[in-house]
Amino acid sequence: FYRIFTFAGVVETTTLSGLTISNAFNSLSDGGAIAFSGKVLNINSCVFSDNVATSLGGAIWASAKLTVTDSTFDNNFSAFIAGSGGGGAISTTGPLTVLNSTFTNNGANSRGGAIQSHVVSDSSITNSVFEGNSAASGGALAVGTTGSVAMRVVNSKFNRNVTTGGPSEAAGIFHDNGNLHVVGSTLTANQGVGIISDVTANLTVTTISDSVISGNTNGGIAPELALVATGKLNVTNSTIS
Repeated sequence: FYRIFTFAGVVETTTLSGLTISNAFNSLSDGGAIAFSGKVLNINSCVFSDNVATSLGGAIWASAKLTVTDSTFDNNFSAFIAGSGGGGAISTTGPLTVLNSTFTNNGANSRGGAIQSHVVSDSSITNSVFEGNSAASGGALAVGTTGSVAMRVVNSKFNRNVTTGGPSEAAGIFHDNGNLHVVGSTLTANQGVGIISDVTANLTVTTISDSVISGNTNGGIAPELALVATGKLNVTNSTIS
């Protein structure tokens, strides 16, 4: 029950492929199974299950460009309880690309039951499934960006995710600052609000297009940006019910 991989200050690309990583436990810091700082970390066709961090990133914490492809994250947990951190499966502060991956039954005490990400370069989550994840806010995903940087969520499914912070919190996606584009995606049967767009001081623009937001127990969208003149919510060609 220890962290499996620790990479610090890596100057080149690190790739992990075809691994199953389970039952890691980090009682001291970030990254239950993997802690990575450096240039690039690629995760290909891996399975992460039952990993725990007492801080950020139950399975993976990365301060780097992180790409996750064809991978599965199940029942990982972040016990972090303060501020805006979390990430039951993944917590990252660098550019993030997730493709064709599945996140089930992951949890965080704070934000981002599956993924908590504050990105400084354009990032994307594509063709991925989030089901049964839970957190105080952002039961599946908690995301923030800097300046004009955007996170794009494309052709992905968010189903039966849960907020543990009360029914008025985000069970699907919590968006805190910057630009979020949700395209061709579904958010259904989540226990709480489907998407919350929140802002404190910085520009927040949430754009939803060609998507379905339906059957979430406390509503589809909560645009908590009415008091900030620079905040925007754009919804086109979508069904919200």
